[in-house]
Amino acid sequence: MEVSLMFVPCSAPFSVVASDLYLPDSFEPPPPAVAMPPADPTWLHYRPDKENPRLPFAEFMKTTAFKDIQQQFLGNVDRCELFAAQHFSRDEADAIREGFAAFRYKLMEEDGLSWIGIDCLPVLYGIGKQSFDSFCMLLHHPAIELNVRKTALRELASQVKTCMSTGPAFIHALMQVQRPDGTLRGQYWQVLQELMDEVVRKFVRTVWEDRKGDDIELMETHLVNRFRLELRLPGALPKDVVSEALNLVSPEEVRECAELLLRDCRPATVALALAGRYRERLLDRTAELLGTASSQIDLADQTHMSRLLAAARELAPTFQGTSLNSLIKEDVDNGTFCWRADDSLVAYDLLQELEKQGLIQRPELGTLLLSESSNTPWALRHVDRRLVYLQEYFPSAGETGMLEGVRVEHLLLAKPQRDEAAYRRLVDTVLEAESPQALMRFPIEALGSAEQAGHLLRRLGPDRSKNWLDLQRLQEDVIGHLLTAATQDGHAAIVQAIFKRQSGRNPMWFLAQCGGPSILPQAFSSGSGDTFVAWAEMSRRAVSVMPASTLKVLLEDARGNSLVSQVLMKSDVLALSALLDLIEQGQACGKFKGHEYAGLLLAPIQEAMAEGRVEHLKVLGAHALQGASRNWLTALTLQPLLEGPNLWQGCLGAVNGQSVEAVRWFKSVVIQAGEARYLTPLQAGMLLCGKPTSISAQAVAAGVGDHAVLAEVLDGVVKAAHRGWVTPKQVEQALCLKDSNQLSGLASIMLQVGESCAEVWTDTVIALHVDRLLTPDHVVLLLASPSATDPEWERMTPGLIGAPLPHFLCWLADEEAEAATAQGAIYLAPEHRMDHWGNALIRLFKAGCLESAQVVDLLAGWNRGEPALPVAMRRGKLTTMAALMRTYARFRSQDLIDEPRLVGLLQVLPKSPAGTQAQPRVPLEAVSDYVSAVVQMAVEGLLSERASVSLITPYLSEEFDAGDLAARERAVKMVENAVRSKVENAPVRRNSR
Repeated sequence: MEVSLMFVPCSAPFSVVASDLYLPDSFEPPPPAVAMPPADPTWLHYRPDKENPRLPFAEFMKTTAFKDIQQQFLGNVDRCELFAAQHFSRDEADAIREGFAAFRYKLMEEDGLSWIGIDCLPVLYGIGKQSFDSFCMLLHHPAIELNVRKTALRELASQVKTCMSTGPAFIHALMQVQRPDGTLRGQYWQVLQELMDEVVRKFVRTVWEDRKGDDIELMETHLVNRFRLELRLPGALPKDVVSEALNLVSPEEVRECAELLLRDCRPATVALALAGRYRERLLDRTAELLGTASSQIDLADQTHMSRLLAAARELAPTFQGTSLNSLIKEDVDNGTFCWRADDSLVAYDLLQELEKQGLIQRPELGTLLLSESSNTPWALRHVDRRLVYLQEYFPSAGETGMLEGVRVEHLLLAKPQRDEAAYRRLVDTVLEAESPQALMRFPIEALGSAEQAGHLLRRLGPDRSKNWLDLQRLQEDVIGHLLTAATQDGHAAIVQAIFKRQSGRNPMWFLAQCGGPSILPQAFSSGSGDTFVAWAEMSRRAVSVMPASTLKVLLEDARGNSLVSQVLMKSDVLALSALLDLIEQGQACGKFKGHEYAGLLLAPIQEAMAEGRVEHLKVLGAHALQGASRNWLTALTLQPLLEGPNLWQGCLGAVNGQSVEAVRWFKSVVIQAGEARYLTPLQAGMLLCGKPTSISAQAVAAGVGDHAVLAEVLDGVVKAAHRGWVTPKQVEQALCLKDSNQLSGLASIMLQVGESCAEVWTDTVIALHVDRLLTPDHVVLLLASPSATDPEWERMTPGLIGAPLPHFLCWLADEEAEAATAQGAIYLAPEHRMDHWGNALIRLFKAGCLESAQVVDLLAGWNRGEPALPVAMRRGKLTTMAALMRTYARFRSQDLIDEPRLVGLLQVLPKSPAGTQAQPRVPLEAVSDYVSAVVQMAVEGLLSERASVSLITPYLSEEFDAGDLAARERAVKMVENAVRSKVENAPVRRNSR
């Protein structure tokens, strides 16, 4: 960006451009609220006129003066932060400190060269520093309202984090605290700046949105300031290097902006805004004096009225020239007072005062209507066609009297042909000022735009609007206004009534009256499903004669997105059905080419499933299947319509949303499509079971821990298997609950508190085995699924039955292990972590899904050639040991394994020939727990005395652990005696396998 050394505006000041409206001094800032205290003589700022004018700023940075100014900057920041700590909440004070911390960093990092730059530092150290000094003095000035000072500091702390920190932020902050709120000139200047800034901002967004793209958000502040500088508007910040850059705006753009300001920022407009501010301040102050809400002010209450008068006296110096009579009117019949709904009379008071104070030119006055027939003649007048009021008029004397607000009867008498703009303002004023009851007499022919029609309908409300419409004779030139307004506001009854009363018209005529096909997206945006349905059905009647390009616009929102997506997620089922009928009619009439039809039906299915919008999905699915049946969709174009644009997600959204009904719908629609051959068997199978390289719904359902959802998802696997759409390998993959990284989620359901998910999984395996879709070998591999937390196990190939099998048994029982991530699932305590896995094993064995040898191999928990129990003992994993031995005892107690197999499982030390090396050391605590568990099994009749002693005896071997031999011999002898005595008293086991 090229920097301007000396900014030169390309336009005359706006006060000159609008010289018929404003005076040369109209945009000059008012005198400061308080006089500036004398500056501290020790405060410095960069003054190139006083320094050596030929000394570059880079050389000035080497002087002590530069460092002094820098330190004074930091001192001012400290003072601001102290003020924040004293007057703001902790959170607000922290935010202010955060803003100044950013400024400190930019100021000190390479003396500002890194962030501020050599081009901007002269401004910062010059007028920026001078403004900051003055601001800090006024920040503690008691004559300035505390809220004004706090607001200025809050804005400053926010702006110094941005490029405004180069100086303009401090200039703006000083302007804020100097702003005089207590005078009409001060209020006028503030309102004028707000109105002009808003006009300029809208202009900037319109012009720059296409040209600058994403930069508009960053550049808007500087662009608005540039137009202020060009046209010398209120609030212009000088020395903003970005705003003053060369070629930032063109002279033509400045002229266009000036024309908009000339149209939208006229004195009457300013006066109306000032009147609104006066009303707001008056209500707020009255409520404050009463200690109540402003909505509770009752003009019939004498106390309330007295407080209102007191508030008006307080505000009189600020809003000079205003009369309370312009805000309040008396009902002469009963002597009560009420608020005027319209601010026109207050604005008229203020216009006269602004003219008196030399802030505006005398506004243009005009007359819409004169009436001399009544007892009190009156004139319907306007100011610059932006302010309309009624005035007593005495033509014989040429005098005018009291002002009054306009009523419906005055509108009935006025004619738009005389002055169109003034008449439209009269209509707006009546709509604002009159009561809903009075507006029942509003003439339909007076509506000149959809905005006015919308205003009328909102003032009347739904019931009165329909009654009002029934009384009107519909005129062709206003039907479009009414239909557009009723559509945008969701007044379905009005739209339906107009369609019914004009039923003989061509449907395309209605679209034309409402500005074209964009009316259907507007109907959707209204939020009224009935309104949308009315327009969708009307549009469907017009499809046969509608150009394809028109239909396309009708079916898309302003951003070019299909309406189906919007209606699916945000409207009701009837609206979706009507829209799909419209699209279907368009396809039947040949309005779409190629895949356009499929593209229009594309929608966020996953999000809809997650939200449980099942009735909507049923309608959309039925239309998709209907399209496939008519050969409008292929298998490839149908699939995204059933699961969304991101393929192979299946019913993942439904699982994440834990919507059983949505899973059930998805399963049903895929099966229908598969059986009808609208989808290939491969597609249908992978939609129900999951694609091997994608995360599956089964794995997510396991993590979520919702057994009902898991049951539905696994039922889809069973149905796909029954129909031959998936291979045994795919079934195994689905039942392993593996995610896209091929990690098993089976451990998750085996660990969750409550048996439901584990039971659902077991039921599914049994059902598939009964139907001969799973063999015992498959079941073994499922139960030996590798750990979700140990990828190395995944790389090991499972051996044959009877050989060591890698599986998660050791990990499952490990008290230190963490399960795969589950969304809020609560896991079993370590000592019970094998319960579900054991239950599944028992049920599967009893159902014939496993053989005895397979059960024993699974219980052993082989991994890397070693059983689970020895590993746990060697590592001192006492809880793991207890869980394993508890499971073994359980299987023995149910006669699922015999004693020799139990002994084999409990065999900790491998049998070694004499003279081999010492066995690995086992912690004493592990030995003690192991011996206790074996003794308990003997006591319960699960082990014979001989078998239990044989398991304990190896610990007496010197090769086992020479260091603790004596202590362990004594321990074993004590246990051996205990075994004998307890076995003698133990119940006799009824049978032994």
